Amino acid sequence: LDRLMKAVESLDKIKPSEQSTVDPAELETRCREALDDDLNSPMAISALFDWVRIINQLVEGQQRITAADLEKLREIVRRYVFDILGLRDEKAASAGGKDLVTPLVNMLLDLRQTAKTEKNWALSDKIRDELTAIGIRVKDRKDGCDWEIE
Repeated sequence: LDRLMKAVESLDKIKPSEQSTVDPAELETRCREALDDDLNSPMAISALFDWVRIINQLVEGQQRITAADLEKLREIVRRYVFDILGLRDEKAASAGGKDLVTPLVNMLLDLRQTAKTEKNWALSDKIRDELTAIGIRVKDRKDGCDWEIE
């Protein structure tokens, strides 16, 4: 569930390209066929997890997608994950439906990035270490960082 929710979140980090190397209609077809087959939700979830890998490749720039296809992908993923399968993001559901964790962690990571820019390695390491101590793993990437609750 965490991997799937992280992929849903990652959809907003994807930068559109001029051409697509992926076709979101394939996900739509697989999910629809699975649910048309006696509501075979395990197969629909399997299709979504196959696309988690593709979404990660899109984020990392290993695959490309146009703006129109990206919007279509967002709609398909959200429709099947939230509207049809009824899954929910536990992180966002905490605090009475208001996600407090994400903005706080993002604020700390922005401060960490500022510290790194200013070459204040001690503060940068302290922020990362403190987040790790409370169960938030920070993954540095070439274009910033991602995080996840362990």
